[in-house]
Amino acid sequence: LPAAHTGGCVTAGGDVSRAYGQNGAPQMGTLDENRARLEVRRSVFADCDVQQDANGGGGFGGAIQANLANLILEDPMVSEPEARGNGAGGGGVSVQGESVATIARTTFVRNTAGNAGGALHIGGSTINASLPIRWRGASVEVPRDQPIGAHVVLNRFPVIALLPPS
Repeated sequence: LPAAHTGGCVTAGGDVSRAYGQNGAPQMGTLDENRARLEVRRSVFADCDVQQDANGGGGFGGAIQANLANLILEDPMVSEPEARGNGAGGGGVSVQGESVATIARTTFVRNTAGNAGGALHIGGSTINASLPIRWRGASVEVPRDQPIGAHVVLNRFPVIALLPPS
C-alpha cells in the first residue's frame, strides 16, 4: 500500500476552518480552542514513512505531523522514518501551522527527509524543548551543495524555549 503524504504514523490537525473562518465556516474560538490535542509518552515510532502527494508536493512528518495542534512528545524514540518527495520535510516530526509542542527527552535515530529537517521540521509554531534530545544519523536527500538542516529546520519564525531537564 502507498504511504500517506502527512503523518506516516500519526497526524494531528486542528480545526483550521473554524480557527480562521475559512471554507464557509464562521470564525469561532481561539487558536488554543481549535488546536487538536496529541500526547505521546514512552513510545517508539519505527519505520514510518510519508511520500510525495498527488500534486507533486513533498511529504511532511514521517512519524508525526502536527498542524494547528497541541503536541506533547515525552520520552519517545523516533527510528528510521522518511519524508519523501520534492520539498519534503520533517523525516521524523513536522510541527506547523501555529502549533504548540513540548518535546522532552526524545531520541531521533536515522531520520531522513527529501529536502529539509531530517529529524524535525518546525514551521510557524512554538516549541518547548526539554533536554536531552538525542540525534543519531539524520539526513536530507538534496544535492550536497544545498543541504538544508540534516537534523532540524526552523521556518516562518518559530519560537523555541529550551527548558532544564526534568
